[in-house]
Amino acid sequence: MGTQPIKFTDFGLPPIGGCPLNACLQVLFHSPSFISYMVSSDHKLKCIASDNCVLCLVLKIWEHVNRNMYCGNLNSELCKLLGCTAESDVFYVMSSIVSEMHYAFQRIEPSYELSPIFDSFGGVIEIQNLCQCHGIQEPTEELSIGAKVFINANENLQQAIDELYSSKNVLCETCGSEKQILKKVLQLPDIFLISPIRPELEHYVVPSTVNLGPGKKYEVIGSIINGTTANVKTYSGTFVQLQDKRKRGVSWHKVQNVDAQNSCQVLVYQSVCEGPLKFREVRTPKKMKCSTPIGSARSTTTAWNVTPIVQPAPPVTSGRRLQPKRLDYGVPLAPHQSSSASEKMSPAKSNCGASPRTPSQRSRKIKYVRLRSVVSYEFCCKDPKKFKHFTGLSIYNFKVLYNLLGGDQEIRRLKVKGYAGRTPKRFSVEGKLSSKDKLLMFLWRLRRGMPLRDLAYIFGVGLTTCCQVVYAMLRYLCLTFQGLEKDMFISAQDQKKKPKPFKPFPNLRAIIDGFEIFIQTPSNFQQQGNTYSDYKAHNTIRFLVGISCHGGILFVSPGYEGSMSEKQALKESGFMDFLEPGDVIMSDRGFAINNDLLRIGVDVLKPPSLDGRPKFTPEEEILTRAIASARIYVEHAVRLIKVNRLLQGIIPLKLLPTISDYVYVAGYLANFGYKTFQGSKNRNKKC
Repeated sequence: MGTQPIKFTDFGLPPIGGCPLNACLQVLFHSPSFISYMVSSDHKLKCIASDNCVLCLVLKIWEHVNRNMYCGNLNSELCKLLGCTAESDVFYVMSSIVSEMHYAFQRIEPSYELSPIFDSFGGVIEIQNLCQCHGIQEPTEELSIGAKVFINANENLQQAIDELYSSKNVLCETCGSEKQILKKVLQLPDIFLISPIRPELEHYVVPSTVNLGPGKKYEVIGSIINGTTANVKTYSGTFVQLQDKRKRGVSWHKVQNVDAQNSCQVLVYQSVCEGPLKFREVRTPKKMKCSTPIGSARSTTTAWNVTPIVQPAPPVTSGRRLQPKRLDYGVPLAPHQSSSASEKMSPAKSNCGASPRTPSQRSRKIKYVRLRSVVSYEFCCKDPKKFKHFTGLSIYNFKVLYNLLGGDQEIRRLKVKGYAGRTPKRFSVEGKLSSKDKLLMFLWRLRRGMPLRDLAYIFGVGLTTCCQVVYAMLRYLCLTFQGLEKDMFISAQDQKKKPKPFKPFPNLRAIIDGFEIFIQTPSNFQQQGNTYSDYKAHNTIRFLVGISCHGGILFVSPGYEGSMSEKQALKESGFMDFLEPGDVIMSDRGFAINNDLLRIGVDVLKPPSLDGRPKFTPEEEILTRAIASARIYVEHAVRLIKVNRLLQGIIPLKLLPTISDYVYVAGYLANFGYKTFQGSKNRNKKC
């Protein structure tokens, strides 16, 4: 990209309640090597999880700032995604942003071992322990992002860094004997983050330059004071103080002395290049097949020692702790988060005097095939008509259902239990699928009957993941609606203001009916006989449905074998447990349930029968017409359930274990957005 100078944009950010995130972003936006990455990055074009991707949000905020535009609530969304609060440690927030951006790059480019982001902020150190009892141990490589430096009395920052990064003799945790920790620098960062801790120091001066190893000089380009204020260096060499939307010039003397004594929490140093701060080419990430060890181009053979601080722990406060979220889906763990020392780096370890290992000698990770989603919630909600066609719900009712389920906070907590009694685990696609995308995927499956393989391709996930998401959403919806059963089964007293077709029937509480769904003929003869329905002349599963006087579905039974009578199915469904003495139930004359309901004090209202007579009496004709005009609405409820394509046609046997849940959820979803009773002007219209 040549050597053209960096064009800094000193523009404010909207306040977010005293959170240190704004100050951290301003420091990043004034870091030369990070700017060079943002200018040339095509991450947003490849990423399909922009709303849940830290790197995408940072790039969006940078675009707004670079154009002198306020970013709206983008920084608030980033704050929620990272879980930052006003009590969060500034250095921990900064390191969390860098780590999450590093993970985001690896999710899109899993073939790269490191990212340009880590290449700018991270370092690689080789550590080897020499114990008198255990001897020389295998050297390990660690990654580090910045360091916390303890500055004692009569020390400056350079002395504290040298003391922190010197070799140490400590006691072995296993045998208690003395051991020596030897370290070797394999890669130094371009941007060095320092958190100075000075409990006993009254006068403290920020040095303009520091040295990390021989020949590696760094100059200060920014600092964060009081958690929310950033002092950043511009291209002209002057400093600017940014605090949310406020901006003003500040002298170097104030940055070096006054602000340093007033709660300087983070210092940012940039490696010195030739001439003033300039653009430089973004380093091409080293691919998995590269035989050169990472950092060998900048490795040193000196005995300079470094003690990395991988992830600084947040301070213990009464408020919420900052816990960075890892949104990895199918991507190996970041090296500095591996629990085993031998797994902390995938490239070969470079020992003193030993030649680098060849690619065949190294342990390689599996390469992942990245899928792109064709649709998402944000894409579908652009066309309300098509959204309702594919989901059966309007955009408004979709949001109502989403909030009923608890929103993103609850849906992201869903776990799937594996085989052989394994511990339930969360989905590994949090970065690809948002919580709304998961609900959208299930509604597509139910409403349009799409095969799981097609859904997996459309949403850009694997087939196994698609099955897990659909099943988890099915069970979660089913359990949510089951918790509302008693509230949905409203009493007759609450239905006094009835629509016109039900006014002739006081104390009428529910209207029930049955329907059957065709299933594939089982190969087992006993199952064939049990599921065969004489009425449909086919193998079926029988369901019962009940509606209130206002047309809302208030009861859906589990599925029963087609040969079972409606009377027996009603007994086993638990419908009678909701009834109270004095209630009236309306049903078809085929339901032989009079005696069972009369025992609990419930009356049954059926159309009269001829019983050998030539015709009905005038009173019976009026009653028959009144019952028919009321019972037609339970047929409408059955139609709203069967309109879902997954429940149409012949259901395959592999779907039988979940067919009851699908019908149950479809019944309660029919209550969203359909007006059963319309006025004369709006008749036959849907909400």
